[in-house]
Amino acid sequence: MRVRTQKQVCDWFVHRLLCWCLLFWVATHVAVFGLGFEDESSGTAEKVRVKLLVKIPAALNASEKEVGIFVAGNIEVLGKWRPDGFRLHSIDATTYQGEFEAHVDTEIEFKITRGRWAAVEKSANGRDIANRKIKVRSNPDGSTQTIEIAVENWSTNQTREKTITGTLDRYPEFSSKHLSEKREITVWLPPGYGTGTAELAVLYLHDGQNLFDESTAIFGVEWGVDETLTKLIEMNKIPPVIVVGIGNTKARLQEYTFSTDERVGSGGDGKKYLEFLIDELKPFVDRKYRTRRGPKGTWIGGSSLGGLFSLYASAKRPDVFGGCFAWSPSLHWDNERLLYETDNGMLSWSGVELWLSMGDSEGATLESRSANILRAEKLMALIRDSRRADLLKSKLFDGELGFHQEKSWKLQFPVAVEEMLGDKSRK
Repeated sequence: MRVRTQKQVCDWFVHRLLCWCLLFWVATHVAVFGLGFEDESSGTAEKVRVKLLVKIPAALNASEKEVGIFVAGNIEVLGKWRPDGFRLHSIDATTYQGEFEAHVDTEIEFKITRGRWAAVEKSANGRDIANRKIKVRSNPDGSTQTIEIAVENWSTNQTREKTITGTLDRYPEFSSKHLSEKREITVWLPPGYGTGTAELAVLYLHDGQNLFDESTAIFGVEWGVDETLTKLIEMNKIPPVIVVGIGNTKARLQEYTFSTDERVGSGGDGKKYLEFLIDELKPFVDRKYRTRRGPKGTWIGGSSLGGLFSLYASAKRPDVFGGCFAWSPSLHWDNERLLYETDNGMLSWSGVELWLSMGDSEGATLESRSANILRAEKLMALIRDSRRADLLKSKLFDGELGFHQEKSWKLQFPVAVEEMLGDKSRK
């Protein structure tokens, strides 16, 4: 993939937009039911108070009151899309409110929940609704920006059906001496594992609750890793592989980054998270399962900040991770620090087989979408020109595969896995 100028990328987007039917584009965009883009850096340095005033359709019963009403959103104070990210406080039986600080001009996406995605707000007829969106502004008189919201209905699907294919071992309270938060670890075993004797490669994936099961996935959108790999293995397109899902926690932003982004005011515990993976999780998996323990049998991968972390982890410890999947990595983080470190020879993927992909619709504006593509293309060029990876395969996804959301990554996953694990000439 060649490096293009900002103008060339913008012209390319304009041509595509003219070709698309406006109605189709709007319908598709509204139908996006996934995470908002994780870049909080679009706001200015000035912070202001924002108040949410939420009217719910009916009073809660005693058990529902105990759980409460929450806001789940794309910025840290709203929990980075945790369903119980920001608790609201009751004014009366059907009115709740909450205040928080945010940078001026920040674009916020959010939904109202009763603490779980199984109890998220819906339309009056019970249908899914698009993420609510607001832009933080500064009032001339210095008063708090107040947003009034009316919840029309709640999801009636209180317990989503489990959608697991094959064998999935769960370790729900996995602790660490390096990290303060416990997390769930899930280990998926391929078809025939119970009767086989061969040692298998292991793929460690971040945001583990989104991989295998709709009942645990954010918004109920799972990647379908178990179904995809079962199909590819049974069709002999890839060899059997074990997948370890590493559940995220409320410290996700801290753990998935190696530096603090001053525009966000958070991040920097990536070293501790990497030590947890290498010193505690991998030895546990190697003891419990038949694994290929060397770097050629150990892959790491993730999307967004998970993709950013995977790039760092494989560059810093190629003696452990010999393969890396980076879907839509958050290369904007900390003023494009990973690009700077790569350009200045501080990072190298020598000995690593690397997958790197980006979508053409990742970002709220044409400018941000083209900027994300340029970052990805710059990284690919730096790696290729300096031969800093044993193998680099890259792809720009478009259409429904091109968004920064779980639904798109679900569709991208089989493409990447078959490309990297299915090339028998490298086995």
